[in-house]
Amino acid sequence: MAYVENISNGLVTGSKSIDSVENGKTQETKQSKSDETKDMFLKLLVTEMKYQNPLQPTDNTEYVKEMATFSQVEALNNVQDNVDEMRSANMVGKYVNIVDDEGNAVDGKVDYTTKQNGETVVCVNGSFYPISQVTGVMESAYYEATLAADTLNQMVAELPPLGQVTYLDEDKITAIANLYNAMDSYQQSFLSSDSQTAIKSYVNRLNEVLAKKAQTDQELAEQAAAQEAAEQAAQAITEEDQAQASEANAQAADTDPTETVAADTVAAQTTEVSGDTEDNTDTSEDTTEQVPTV
Repeated sequence: MAYVENISNGLVTGSKSIDSVENGKTQETKQSKSDETKDMFLKLLVTEMKYQNPLQPTDNTEYVKEMATFSQVEALNNVQDNVDEMRSANMVGKYVNIVDDEGNAVDGKVDYTTKQNGETVVCVNGSFYPISQVTGVMESAYYEATLAADTLNQMVAELPPLGQVTYLDEDKITAIANLYNAMDSYQQSFLSSDSQTAIKSYVNRLNEVLAKKAQTDQELAEQAAAQEAAEQAAQAITEEDQAQASEANAQAADTDPTETVAADTVAAQTTEVSGDTEDNTDTSEDTTEQVPTV
């Protein structure tokens, strides 16, 4: 760490750090560091010239060399700034890996680049990061391919063993098949042969399970239809019997009551005539018994 010596009346009164740290976390920006570096060099140069030994003065060529060295350093810093700007411009639209001040890994797409306090920064996921924190750059195609492959592998890992697949796993396996079919050949190349074989095996197993379920459902539907037809036939027979009974009752109710009364009258008259005949017979017998004998 470099220090600037504070000199008063030829005496060193203290030192000041170029990098001021507050609570071990706050750091000065790159621009402020560069400015303080320039001030430091100039102050040291002036101090050296002011307090040099008059008997053994410093050679002028030494000052020229120091100035040249400082100019070279400043030029290199400017070149580095330009390189950072060009580098950040090439990152726009690409995916980057970043390690922030706290050591956390951040992945995302660079939306744009700008300068803050003289330092080039990139905007990723709505936050700004110095370009010096960028640890990797990926093309969009590569990043999307690796992301799709990782997602697909994770989805396959969450499936049950192949022999335990049921129709309840249809949504998960269908989603995997749709994602796999949506990938182009470049993206599919990021999947291992074992992963691709596993995906195809799960799809085939699901088709077998669904076919068996469809057959079972059809058989159950046919059985239900046959049972319903039998119940309807039995109900029809019962309704027919009830209709015939109702018709017989209706016919009995439609018989003429006059004919019934006439028949009853004739029967009564026949009974009465029979009774009179018997009475007359008894009277004749009584008469015969009362006639005196001649």
